[in-house]
Amino acid sequence: MLYTELESLPLWQINLTEGCHLTVIQSTSNQQAALALSFAAGSHHEPPEYLGMAHFLEHLVFRGSQNYSSSNGLMAFIQQHAGQVNAQTQGQQTNFHFQVDVTVLLEALKRLVDMLVAPLLAPAALSSEREVLEEEFALYCRAPQVLMDAALAPCLATEHPLQYFYAGNRDSLAIEDPKFIGALKDFHRRAYLRSELNIVLVLPQPWPHWRADVLQVLQPLVAPVRNLPIKRLPELQLKSAAAIKLCLPSPQTYWVVHLPINQAGQGLTELVEKTQHALLLSAEQGFLQVARQRGWCADINFRASFSAQDQGVFSIYFSAATTEQANLLAAFHQWLRQWRQVLGTPRQEAYERQAQADRWLLSQPLQQAQQILARGWPMTLGVSASCLAALDAVLRAFNVGAMAQIQASPDPIGGYYNHGIPLQVQAVTAVTASSVSVPTFTSVQLDIGEHSAQFNGCATGNGSVVQSALRHYQPQRFPQGVAVCYWGWAVEGASLIAQSLPRHLATLTDVLCYHAVRWQVEVVSDVVFIVVSGPEHYLPNAMQQILNQLEQPFTAEPAQPQAPFALRRLLQRLPIALVDAMQRAPRVVSLSSQPQYALLIGHETVGLRMQRLDSRYLQRLHTLEFELSQMPAAVGWQQVEEGHTDETLLVLYMPLPVLGQAHKDQLRLFNCVFAQHLQRRLQHVLRDEKALCYAVFAQAYEQGGHEGISCALQSSKVGAQYLLAEIQRCLAALQVQLLSEVSDLKLDFAVHAQRRVQAQWGYEALSKSVFHQWCEQRLEFGLHTGSHAPQVFSQALFADYCQEIQKDQYWLILSNQPSGD
Repeated sequence: MLYTELESLPLWQINLTEGCHLTVIQSTSNQQAALALSFAAGSHHEPPEYLGMAHFLEHLVFRGSQNYSSSNGLMAFIQQHAGQVNAQTQGQQTNFHFQVDVTVLLEALKRLVDMLVAPLLAPAALSSEREVLEEEFALYCRAPQVLMDAALAPCLATEHPLQYFYAGNRDSLAIEDPKFIGALKDFHRRAYLRSELNIVLVLPQPWPHWRADVLQVLQPLVAPVRNLPIKRLPELQLKSAAAIKLCLPSPQTYWVVHLPINQAGQGLTELVEKTQHALLLSAEQGFLQVARQRGWCADINFRASFSAQDQGVFSIYFSAATTEQANLLAAFHQWLRQWRQVLGTPRQEAYERQAQADRWLLSQPLQQAQQILARGWPMTLGVSASCLAALDAVLRAFNVGAMAQIQASPDPIGGYYNHGIPLQVQAVTAVTASSVSVPTFTSVQLDIGEHSAQFNGCATGNGSVVQSALRHYQPQRFPQGVAVCYWGWAVEGASLIAQSLPRHLATLTDVLCYHAVRWQVEVVSDVVFIVVSGPEHYLPNAMQQILNQLEQPFTAEPAQPQAPFALRRLLQRLPIALVDAMQRAPRVVSLSSQPQYALLIGHETVGLRMQRLDSRYLQRLHTLEFELSQMPAAVGWQQVEEGHTDETLLVLYMPLPVLGQAHKDQLRLFNCVFAQHLQRRLQHVLRDEKALCYAVFAQAYEQGGHEGISCALQSSKVGAQYLLAEIQRCLAALQVQLLSEVSDLKLDFAVHAQRRVQAQWGYEALSKSVFHQWCEQRLEFGLHTGSHAPQVFSQALFADYCQEIQKDQYWLILSNQPSGD
């Protein structure tokens, strides 16, 4: 087995003060640093008269602090420096995390500490941020996953915090109450300054170089004595007949089985991850395959819907379950017992160790910090004792029938239950396991593969050996052990086929992700590329699975978006709308012919390993000759049926014409910088000041040969036309602002250009840059060839850019509302 350097990473563990612990990991995968921290206090600790206060406070701390205004705080700073930042409130903890270039780590850390220690909690911010929570609450009330999880509450026999929904809304957060601000400040003091604090820092450089500066910045946060008592949760107990029917605002139907446990809950998240993977692996007599063949259900998913202290809830979602639920329950129980036998074997242990090490290798610093924060250190590779204990606890609950059953469908219900979120529910008769015989399933089959095998060549049909059929490129700073491969087919209707591939490869996607293998689609001219990235030792195996699946015929028609939220589903429609491919008739196609183009990116060993592939995929590869991207075929307003929400959805794509290769290089950088500033302005104006939107996104868009900027907004207060007008006003004001700050703007461009040259955006961004250079037939001159033109910046050039981006005759608008013309 290969594993990785995970077990030998440089690590420091420090107890800073009572109740405050710091873990530092040195990881040299890129030049980004990441921090994740967790307070041991959350929604379960807030005043019961102000439901949602913990979530509210988590939002408010981003709205200005003692030394940094909202416009100069952590969120704005991280966005300005192309980083990531987020926060999360749970029942027993509150988490904050960010990732940013290591050169600005201390500045980001100063802002984080200041906002956690000394938030302003200004009255104006309270009012507007409560409206944002109201918008978010409206989303939760229509999210099937949230409702199915909340439906456990009426099944509980005794009072428990799990019965309450803690998101908060306009009614539960009575900011007009004279006592509210005092209660908010007291909760801040207890939750953020007295509860136990765990901090994880991931650095690309040795900790001793940073120790003094980091500890000095952290001092205001770690100085308070953190001895807040931890209140034990009451036991989770179910009613004797814990079965209800739930009305969902969606056409899907589910049968949900919640299994509460009162011990070994710490291992539930790991158990869910491993069990879901085992279920998805192909086997002739695998449980999911048999369940589908017998018509019991369409799909099965697992989730740790609750986990705190020793408790947890193991939730099973059977989608489109038929009336054969008694057989389904008995068969699943049998499979789960078999899975317990497999999970503890040495073979399974080895498989899990390698898969976990692979995922660590390809994860970003922020993901690494979050893993350590959640699981502690040393992280157990393989199958932990807590995971096995959690499965034993779940099986005990199964054996005694301690489960809550939720029949969820769009059928109207007469009953009502509300402990923070409204549920339409009524009691029904619980399903009991059938006594009829069920199939004897084969053992869970896991294809470990020969990860350490060496591949020196692949025999062709005439007995010769293919030694170098792939275009192989090894960039500087590309991480060891990682590879990216592009395979291209010249086909008619490439964009339509690209939109169909996610559905065709869906059965492989989750399985490959378990080994840190990811795939996506790129379309250039009339060529559709499958882009596969992952650990170099596993990539040949993954590529062979994908190529085999591509040989099977499939229907070339856009897949229906499956994102959990309506705005994300609408965003998924943008690529197909850009080429107007929705008008084309579906047709059956396959990619069984040999791919014409292939590019392999990684260290030299990956070239030998890739020879494991079937030789037919390594012959007759052609040179690329592509044209520059064109303006989109579709412009104007398109009303898209994105049902099950009364809220306004708006997705806007603003393209830019390409006038030559140097101009294209420049536009890529302009788009990246401008999108960051636009995101900040839209968020500040539409979300913070006017409280019109909960969701506001702006980003550089580069997909399927199209480049420009995309915006996505969701609102329950105003219509799409109003939002579009607000975007136009923000664009005009932003142009004036940026052109008055030319020196700062020029610095932004220089920083972004330098990051490209130094490959500081991680292996995915670096490989995409290599791909662009390859397509444009200038890879042999080096990656730096795409970095010279963008560095030529002037106020006149940027002024022209701003004017072009505002030409709405070229815009494509997707919305669930009509244009109003």
